Amino acid sequence: MAATVLAIDDRRKPVLVGMARPSDFATHETGWIELSGVLDPTLSLYCIDPLRRAALFVRTPPELDLSSVPFLYQAQYTQAIEVVSVPFGPLHELAARSPIPPERLVLVQSTGRCGSTLVSHALAAGEGVVSLSEPDIYSQLHHLRDQGDSEFEALLKTCTTMLCVPRPAVTWAIKFRNSNIELAEPLLRSFPGATTVFLYRNAETAARSGARAFGLFSPRYLVSWDRHDEVLPRVRSVLDGPVLSPFPSPVEFMCWMWATSMTRATILQRQGVPMFITRYEDLSARPLEVLAALCEYCGVRVSQEALAAVVARDSQGGTEHSRAREVAPGGDLTDEHLAAIRRCLAEMAPELAPDQVLPGTYGTRACWGATGKNR
Repeated sequence: MAATVLAIDDRRKPVLVGMARPSDFATHETGWIELSGVLDPTLSLYCIDPLRRAALFVRTPPELDLSSVPFLYQAQYTQAIEVVSVPFGPLHELAARSPIPPERLVLVQSTGRCGSTLVSHALAAGEGVVSLSEPDIYSQLHHLRDQGDSEFEALLKTCTTMLCVPRPAVTWAIKFRNSNIELAEPLLRSFPGATTVFLYRNAETAARSGARAFGLFSPRYLVSWDRHDEVLPRVRSVLDGPVLSPFPSPVEFMCWMWATSMTRATILQRQGVPMFITRYEDLSARPLEVLAALCEYCGVRVSQEALAAVVARDSQGGTEHSRAREVAPGGDLTDEHLAAIRRCLAEMAPELAPDQVLPGTYGTRACWGATGKNR
């Protein structure tokens, strides 16, 4: 069975932060490669095409280290040289021949805007670690799950495998976009023994950070807000129901993202899922200490010098979320916005305070202690 090679004629993604989709590229067929050629490390899984029941890989320049980029899906889109399409059936067969040991997988979940990109880079600095920051295949798989696709769990396992196996490693770490925490349970069913990390932040400062990074309250953004579902289509979460209006405001959307992640993390805790949990507030105050403890928990060997180098640089440098970039117009939250956030959270997740501290958070009495996986 061969994989189809497609030349890129045009890039047409409406917004760089939007979900990866087949329509991001205009292409035409130019040939084929043997299926085993998909394991070339210059190819990486970008998205799936549910209508054609195929997975799309993009080829990027060999000098581009995908383990060092802040956001994988953005680097894939901007740096892609060509696209390779593989039908689901052969993809499952290829993944089945190349299984990855679950205990060598680290799953990094978060509320967003809480230092998760820094953590991804810290893990990447470890010996024999490949760390992939926000492969967007999971956003599409989330939608496939919501549609009741019977192939969802098989694709979840296959796609995770195909992200990892072309890049041999002692440990593979995957940092997810925040709403993808809804896939944590099926991921752990597919990869029992994988290590889970959860990062979070005070809801109000997280909202302030998100608004500043994206300019959520700028006139330009607000004018197009009623079409945001075209860029970030709605996914089902643990907070499904009347708490979120059909067309949520930016305030509602930020609250929903934070509360979904926090609520799902507490559910995972109640289910007994072992996790290394840390807050942005502690990570920013004591980065070397927290990162060293996190890496130890994940069984990743990394020197203090390597961690110090990671902390010293801007983890999102070179992107529109870089610290060096000026605050986007409309990026500052007003007192009215903050009051609306408090009201929205009280209705959406009354059991969660904006400054909630989860049990087992690193630095608290009930932190992870001696349960780290010193592989």
